[in-house]
Amino acid sequence: METKYCRESRVIRTSRIFPNDVNNHNTLFGGRLMSDVDQVASISAARS
Repeated sequence: METKYCRESRVIRTSRIFPNDVNNHNTLFGGRLMSDVDQVASISAARS
């Protein structure tokens, strides 16, 4: 396995937050955040 730098697997992803993604305090649901983190991590892992 060859060595790679972190910058070679960098992922930048943008997504929209809709009203059904926030709670009564107008903060993002933790599950939604973890879902986004999981998607970005899987893309990054596939690039390594």
